[in-house]
Amino acid sequence: MKHKLFLSALALFAGLAMTSCSSDDDNFVLRSDSELRFGYAAGEKDFTICTQGEWTVSTESPWLSFDMMKGTGDGVTRQKIQVMSARNTGAARRDSFLIHAAGRDLTVYCDQEEGAPFTFGKGKLSGDLQVGKVSDQTIDLPFTYGYQGMSLTLHTALSGAGAQGLAVNDTTLTLDGERGNIILPLKGTPQVSGPVVMKITADDASVSPVVLQSTVLSQTPSVSQTLLEQHFDLMLWGGDAVANQPGIKGGFMDGDGGKVIDPNVPVTACKATDDGSNDLILTMAESYRVLRGFSGWDGARIYEHPGYVKVGTAKAVGTITTPALGTLSAGVSTVTVTCRVAQYVSESKGKLTIKVLNGGTPSMTSYTYQHATSDAWATGLHLGVLNRNPKDFAPNSHHDFIYQLKNPEAKVIRVEAVDEYGNTYEQEHFTTDLREAESYE
Repeated sequence: MKHKLFLSALALFAGLAMTSCSSDDDNFVLRSDSELRFGYAAGEKDFTICTQGEWTVSTESPWLSFDMMKGTGDGVTRQKIQVMSARNTGAARRDSFLIHAAGRDLTVYCDQEEGAPFTFGKGKLSGDLQVGKVSDQTIDLPFTYGYQGMSLTLHTALSGAGAQGLAVNDTTLTLDGERGNIILPLKGTPQVSGPVVMKITADDASVSPVVLQSTVLSQTPSVSQTLLEQHFDLMLWGGDAVANQPGIKGGFMDGDGGKVIDPNVPVTACKATDDGSNDLILTMAESYRVLRGFSGWDGARIYEHPGYVKVGTAKAVGTITTPALGTLSAGVSTVTVTCRVAQYVSESKGKLTIKVLNGGTPSMTSYTYQHATSDAWATGLHLGVLNRNPKDFAPNSHHDFIYQLKNPEAKVIRVEAVDEYGNTYEQEHFTTDLREAESYE
């Protein structure tokens, strides 16, 4: 009998404990959680406190906040607090807050997962633009690190000869998830053929702008039309490693999306081999690429030099990818690509690999660099006769005039050349190798 009464009393006690947070001891405090976990987006969690008497919450965390930070408990009711986390755009982080009640301090730890700023992916135009034809194209923009309920207003600025007659309306939208695709209608009727640059910016300063390039085709496409042209003439900093000449460069600091110019660092002279920037794609900010006319390009280990870019390092192969050629007509098209390349001043027999992404077959898949060291007379003159220091002599130096001997058996040879300044140059001796050039005066 006593055994049964003991079980009955125990069951009654357990039932009371589950329905009340009261205690015979007035100095008690109960909390719903000892740890809270948040996603990278701004969010909130419910948290409860039960105590007898006054309580307060405090924290030194810059990213945690509360809808109420003090109250008075009746020893029975669980009082609800909302704990709010700010959006995280960096590494995973941990912080805490303290509950002060009943003469005690209880710590609650808060973890938030790694995040990043809202980021646009590589945008593209849905199809061709043509003079006199009403545009039904759209700008397609993928994005990451959004969150449900995030609101953005996007503004698109159009520039270039082909922009005349085209417009993109400002668009306000609310995202429904972390990843997705934004569609911006490109309206109007192009009036002039030529390039068109589309720069999309957001009302949120933390969002880096994205730039697309396309071309408006003429009404009757010509046999030959320039789709993309890049001279790197906005690349200004760094030494000239090709000509082995010193240059200038400034300094950089952290900015939105990467490194930007530090106005407090003066522009100074630099060696011929010095890069003018960090990696233009992996390290520099989009605003810097826009400044240097390099927006829309992609790759890795690309560095600024005056009038060109260096691709690759001594330890790693570099890659450079043009913006998408989004103006090709349906069917088979032939695209001619021309570029000027040079190998690093102290190297030879390197290879350039050529690929066409997302369709297409190149007529050549590789190119082996050719230094102009076969111009033995120029090398022999500078090193063997003029005693130039080999360390500051570019091995790809060459003649202003080159004449190919038509009759190797000729006994009397005389070549006369006149430059653009009216100077006349004569030569009566042909050299065939470096040793002969070095001995020639």
